[in-house]
Amino acid sequence: MDLKKQLQTLAACIEIVHHLPGRLRLRLAVDELAARELPLQSLLGAAGDFQKALDSVPGIRSVRLNALARSCIVEYDPHVVPAQAWVDFLNGTSSPIGDALCQAITEKYTEFAHGQA
Repeated sequence: MDLKKQLQTLAACIEIVHHLPGRLRLRLAVDELAARELPLQSLLGAAGDFQKALDSVPGIRSVRLNALARSCIVEYDPHVVPAQAWVDFLNGTSSPIGDALCQAITEKYTEFAHGQA
């Protein structure tokens, strides 16, 4: 499975807990991970690269991970990354803004995972 498909599969296991334009709180749905047979331990191992990748996407100001709570807070510029992009991306809805966000995250994650950044 290519990285973009893996990211989309993972996105389906993430729920939006709270969202205001410019600030997003996400939580990893462990039951959904189990249903999709995604190992939590390997996801936690990749969390550092994922955080670095998100931090480097244009328009994202900061990313704070809390592994114990399985949550993440993303602060972003809603003029660069529209609020609806997050909703579309995490819900698996194909749209120009959701697809662009997915592509940007995929590219940055690839850079960090391969030590290019």
